[in-house]
Amino acid sequence: MSSTDSIRSRLLTSRRAFSLIEIMVVIVIIGLLAGVLAVNVRAQMARANVTAAKMELGKIFDNLEIYKQQVGKYPTVDQGLQVLLQPSTDTGEALLKQADVVDPWQNTYEYVVPGRDRQPYEIISLGADGREGGTGADQDISHLDLER
Repeated sequence: MSSTDSIRSRLLTSRRAFSLIEIMVVIVIIGLLAGVLAVNVRAQMARANVTAAKMELGKIFDNLEIYKQQVGKYPTVDQGLQVLLQPSTDTGEALLKQADVVDPWQNTYEYVVPGRDRQPYEIISLGADGREGGTGADQDISHLDLER
């Protein structure tokens, strides 16, 4: 046996593969990192939906004010926000599109007449759960709570 064969033989026998425990530790670490990332992404998406709902409430409010200027009064409960989807007699175009009266959780915005605190109306999103009350992303959002 030559010296090159003995060196090659030692190199081949000194190579070591990963043990099952080492591979499992790496997989557990990757799983933990993925879990932390998923929780953070979900929280960011919830905050983004709340922000989008607030922006949409502001848009609906602005268009209700335009409707009042055009018609002389706010819509009745029976007319609701649907009246904003009808073409205007002044411009022939609707003030809102169907997608504008649906919140980020695919629930229709509530139109309440009269609103709280002696307001003529109130526009409400019932939040992620679609029910009154709640906390966090499930909390109700009203246009009256927005800073104007």
